[in-house]
Amino acid sequence: MDAFVRAQSIPDGLHSVEHGHGLVTDVLVADRGADVTFVTFNGAALAGAPRPYFQGTGLLDEIEARSGPVNRVHVHDALLRASEELRIGWYLGTPEVDLAREVTRLLTKILDQLCRGPVILFGSSAGGFAALTQGELLTDTVVVAANPQLSLERYEPSLYRKWLELGGWRDPGAPLPSPGDVESRATLWDAPSRNTPRHTYLLLNVNDDLHLHSHVVPWLGELATPRPLTAVLGTTWGPQHTPAPRHELSLFLDQLVADLRGGRETRSARGLGEVVVQPTARGLSEAIANLRGIGPQAATEIDIRGHGARFVLRDPQPGRPVTLNAGLRASGTHLLRSFLVSVEAERDGTTYTQPIGPAVWSADPLVHQFVYLPLREGHTRYIQEFTPPPDVTIVAVRLCQWRRGSPAQVFLTDINLHTSDH
Repeated sequence: MDAFVRAQSIPDGLHSVEHGHGLVTDVLVADRGADVTFVTFNGAALAGAPRPYFQGTGLLDEIEARSGPVNRVHVHDALLRASEELRIGWYLGTPEVDLAREVTRLLTKILDQLCRGPVILFGSSAGGFAALTQGELLTDTVVVAANPQLSLERYEPSLYRKWLELGGWRDPGAPLPSPGDVESRATLWDAPSRNTPRHTYLLLNVNDDLHLHSHVVPWLGELATPRPLTAVLGTTWGPQHTPAPRHELSLFLDQLVADLRGGRETRSARGLGEVVVQPTARGLSEAIANLRGIGPQAATEIDIRGHGARFVLRDPQPGRPVTLNAGLRASGTHLLRSFLVSVEAERDGTTYTQPIGPAVWSADPLVHQFVYLPLREGHTRYIQEFTPPPDVTIVAVRLCQWRRGSPAQVFLTDINLHTSDH
């Protein structure tokens, strides 16, 4: 790294930059003499794919074929090169190597040479985490993050655990740590940023419940440093974590480049999705609900008691389905049957005591209709729609501990209740 940053110039081609402790960042540089530079970060590695690999090459090929040359910098995650067992490393490195800041040093050197205008940092999923991270470490950049993770503790537990173990943060088999036990920027809403990007564009699949409700919405609610933001909500990308279609994405990036050259903010999604300017956490959540046709978010009041949390609907209606979308962080043993979701419903002012849908009936007056939460170690996204008969009103949803003496610990990280008239 020291030799790289001291070099008089960085030629085009593939560079392998050593950080020590077995970590090597591979970076592919192409100076096209253009006035716009793209920096791309890879997401999860495909099983069996050769390493290093670079994402975004085909996307930029399409942009160049249509609109002319752009400078390119493709960055590969050093931890993925060091361990082929690892699929995601988030460009965070190990306890010995602060890879995020090493990548900042590397990019600063390259961009000092290439930068003749706007710099766009682009990444999807784990690459989106890296793009957002570098947007806070580099100066004067535009960030485009597609379906990004924003907190490792709220992501797929098996992948998070792999990073902890193979990165040297945790011994194999050890329990998942609390966030404060990992001395790394493992979440992007816990501290003010050093720099603020010129603009941040979030490209989001409205069907990706995990990333929307466990990552993006909480990040917007806790963002320590305000910044210009635009969200593009894709309704036709596919189920869950499906990425943006490449052709529509390239058209959007084309528009972004043209607008940057013209000194404008991008307001046209070019078919990629619905544009939401300067979204708030609640505003984005409501926009997603409207696009998915699941109705407005139900207003709730929280009543905390010894047996759990009770969420009361302020405007309950007979026959109206209620969708619970909750994020939970769990640890310990006996997880699968240690926690319940219960539904309180009424008919003509009387508590309803028949099962609703697939729920199980209980004689316990605090539970009534309930389902077991399919919990696992780490973060879980639980989504369930409860549809009552036409003359029955759901008035509340409760999350409660079933085995009160269980060694399992369950924490509610976020919750959304939505109502529908279908």
